[in-house]
Amino acid sequence: MADSVLSSLSPSEYSTVQSKQRAESALPEYFSAALNTNVTISRDFEAFLILAPSELKTTALDWIKKAVDINQNNKLRDDLIKITISQELANAKLKIDEFDKQLQNFQEFRQNFQTNTTFSSVPEVQLFLSDLQSVIDALALGRDRAFFDQTISVVMDRNQSLVGVSDAQIEELQSWTSVISPYLSEG
Repeated sequence: MADSVLSSLSPSEYSTVQSKQRAESALPEYFSAALNTNVTISRDFEAFLILAPSELKTTALDWIKKAVDINQNNKLRDDLIKITISQELANAKLKIDEFDKQLQNFQEFRQNFQTNTTFSSVPEVQLFLSDLQSVIDALALGRDRAFFDQTISVVMDRNQSLVGVSDAQIEELQSWTSVISPYLSEG
């Protein structure tokens, strides 16, 4: 037990706390997400709950409810974003594969066209290949864009997993309701 807070109370506050303290075995518990177990509140926190105005405790309970609601809305949004990112990543991979096939086929064609003809030195042959290359450059740009989309999707997926609140953290937050509620009429 920490004496620092209790010893700093006025005689009137100390008397109030002493008269309203619960037995050690009756102290409320909150769920600790870090420890994954229930933890009994300290006597100092109990003193705070006894002395705090009811309005403050009611507001705290309201904020717990709001935070849980906000988290639920964010969780739905985050789940949709995760699905979207996953689909964008899959689409980008498919595009890259398709562009790679087309580019590889063109490379093979160009090699064959230039080496399998005795007319490869004819200017029109080079002009023809150059004209084809301009179209293929657009494919290469499309592949680069798909690769960029893939990279962005991977980064977004990693970032998305860093945001949000775990179920254990929400359980901890909600458990504070059972800690604060018994002390609402006091203070």
